Amino acid sequence: KEKYRRYNMIKPKHWYGWWIVAICWLTYFINSGFPMYGGNVANSMMVAQTEMSRTVLGLGATLFNLFSGLFGVVVGNLITKKGAKISMYVGTGAIIVAALVMGFLCNGNPVMYIIGYGLILGIGINFGTALPLQNTIIFWHDRKRSLSLGLWATAAGVGSFIASPIMSKLAGNFGWQACWIFVAIAAAVNLVIIKIFLVEKPSMVGQVQDGYLTNSDTSADAIKEKKPSRVYKTAVEWEYKDAIKTPTAWMILLGMCGYFCVYIVVMSQGVNLVLDNGLEATQAAMLMSAIGIGSLIARPVFGGISDYVEPRWVWLVMTLVTMAGAFLLKSCNSIVMVYVCGILIGGGFGGAFVQVPAVISNYYGKKAYARIYGLLLPIMNIVTCIAPTVAGAIYDANHSYDLAINIFVAFGFVGVIGLLFARPPKQKSQSV
Repeated sequence: KEKYRRYNMIKPKHWYGWWIVAICWLTYFINSGFPMYGGNVANSMMVAQTEMSRTVLGLGATLFNLFSGLFGVVVGNLITKKGAKISMYVGTGAIIVAALVMGFLCNGNPVMYIIGYGLILGIGINFGTALPLQNTIIFWHDRKRSLSLGLWATAAGVGSFIASPIMSKLAGNFGWQACWIFVAIAAAVNLVIIKIFLVEKPSMVGQVQDGYLTNSDTSADAIKEKKPSRVYKTAVEWEYKDAIKTPTAWMILLGMCGYFCVYIVVMSQGVNLVLDNGLEATQAAMLMSAIGIGSLIARPVFGGISDYVEPRWVWLVMTLVTMAGAFLLKSCNSIVMVYVCGILIGGGFGGAFVQVPAVISNYYGKKAYARIYGLLLPIMNIVTCIAPTVAGAIYDANHSYDLAINIFVAFGFVGVIGLLFARPPKQKSQSV
């Protein structure tokens, strides 16, 4: 009861699991859609209006992607010991600070851009988006875990689809700085939503995973009977130290690196690539919207599918789709091709993204999830963070992104190979 009074301001009368998905969706939409997707549009316009080079633009994106996962171990331990809400408070606060730095202090200054966007915003995204929200949903859902994660993850797709035109309009009417002021205001509202509505675990309000058990109804009949899962799910809760010793954990890491490396290159340099192919700025900005559309469609669809088809196979196919979209982007010279490439890239990324928490939690259980993902995430970011800088440097040297796209699409096959070998791990005490 003390834990309930301290962390939760509401007491739901009915099972709160699907409301949790909706609340996590809204907080993810605010904390990721505008600063991440809209921020890329604002940053591209900042480069066009200032003397900042594209290499510096890529360096900021590199540092952002590095710091958005660098402290994953810290985040995982914080969630395990103090709870997901505390992590969300820290992350959302950092997003507000970063947005204010970009809106009032940057003005194309490379140092302030790197500090505000690369460092502080990256830390905010690390603490305040995917990991604590995924952890919350995993504790509430088991039987429909992939579907619930897929529905939650549409927030980023909706965010990219909505944020890009809003940011473009704000930048056109009030300057690109106004985009970041808007981000700060939205994140402040998010703090209130998290405080009032987010409940980390069903036990905090007298409920259970997948069920309707309350403090006043403790009978076995109050819990929904679970049907056998159609995909592999561990029968035991793994210990963190045992999980990270399995080869499967590191094959999962290769899968994470493969699809994400291709994606961040497109996110940091894709708008400029399309501009170089002769399209207008408003047309090029639609690449981010197209990526959002693809991601929006793919996340719930392939999240739901992976409740019935092994998630790692879905993940592998989606990685190949991402690579195909990036390869086609090299010859993107029409608005039709902008949408084709964007939907393939966004769909492939979105479909792969929702498989990561499903695979880890299905293989190792919910209790160790935050720490396992918290370990793998910074390693992935360190491996892939240099990609935007390399892509920008290749452009500055050759005035073309073709070589960069070829290199990082080829790197995507590393992830495909990893997923081929990411079989469910076995433990002596585990019944398979």
